[in-house]
Amino acid sequence: MGNLPEVTSVRLYARDFLEFAPNDIVKAFSPYTTVSYRQMDDWIKFSTSTKGTDVSLFPGWFVYEAPDDENINRLFHDDENSDDYNTELFASTEDLPFLSREEAENQFIQIVSQLGVFEKLGSRKIYTLTADSLDSAIESRCKGSELTREEIFDYKFFPECYVITAPLVKDGSPILFHTIDYHTKDWLINRTYVRAIFSEKGLIHFSVNGYYFGEPLSEEQAPISLDEAKNRVDGVFDLLILSEPIHITKAQFSYVPTNDTLIPAYGFCYAQDDGLPLWIYINAITGEQII
Repeated sequence: MGNLPEVTSVRLYARDFLEFAPNDIVKAFSPYTTVSYRQMDDWIKFSTSTKGTDVSLFPGWFVYEAPDDENINRLFHDDENSDDYNTELFASTEDLPFLSREEAENQFIQIVSQLGVFEKLGSRKIYTLTADSLDSAIESRCKGSELTREEIFDYKFFPECYVITAPLVKDGSPILFHTIDYHTKDWLINRTYVRAIFSEKGLIHFSVNGYYFGEPLSEEQAPISLDEAKNRVDGVFDLLILSEPIHITKAQFSYVPTNDTLIPAYGFCYAQDDGLPLWIYINAITGEQII
């Protein structure tokens, strides 16, 4: 399962959304385009000076989109619960000709600092999408299909770029980073992350997705142990008749969003040799299964 960071105290939090000041958004993206905004009745309308570049702000979701960003988001998949998960294709640490990895990371830091979220981020990951790795991703996506790549992808241009991602955290503990088949009163639970994409044209995508910590809803307390949480899950599988042996491939600690709370939880990724992985989350306070 690997070693998890030691968690000595946990508490329940209200589920909240990050808020962004419109003027901070204007300043954060000023190196790439001119952003202006207008306050409507109950929302803010943003405009940019660059054709095809859009800025949108809603509760739980902020996105800056330039041309070509959708192309990359159709090929790059870092959600481990997705059938298309493929970050192993983009493990190269080489610098692209137009921008070094260090320069791209510095630009990312400048943006999140201006938006006021730098201190809320966990460890960053930077992926290098070279022409060869993008071609491999396209071939993988087309494998087994009777359609050609041109028929599958209406877009023919996939620019070399860097993708930088980071989870949102509090005291070192992240909010759930994976998509799960779980609905609240609002919508399907969103994975929580920050992402930026830099190509030769500059910044072509920036987004903040998901939730953040609100007011504490309980006192701090010691969590149940990792072994106790695992035993709770093992007990569930002991009652099932399985076609193949099942084993844990990964474990993590994170906060899981529900209707209105963030619950501290241990997550276990179980897999069978012939099946897709399944994440199960155990409440780190009560030991009950959340998902």
